[in-house]
Amino acid sequence: MDRLVVSYYATLDAASVMADLQARGVVIEAQRDYSRQLDIAIDPARLEEIIALPYLQFLGPEPEEPVLEPYDYRNASGRANYLNTDYNGLNYNGAGWSWGSARAARWTTWSMWKAG
Repeated sequence: MDRLVVSYYATLDAASVMADLQARGVVIEAQRDYSRQLDIAIDPARLEEIIALPYLQFLGPEPEEPVLEPYDYRNASGRANYLNTDYNGLNYNGAGWSWGSARAARWTTWSMWKAG
């Protein structure tokens, strides 16, 4: 059985969509009504039939389980610190940046320009 994620149009009734799919031999494994998505399992030989259904908006593979990287979040291994590695002449450490309101950003930009 192939596992897929399908989305149906928001104007359709979820119960009607699921009933039609089940009548076609589709196994519904999960339903997310807030996103109008269903996790289904189908016989690979019936894939073309399911793709041709007019009420399906999207059909795609089930997402794979993420593979967690064995990093311990030190400076040498974190992806966010790539710019702070001095690789290729880059060594950004965040100095001179201010995050906040637009007014604070303008002040920081002016201060950096005035400082030289």
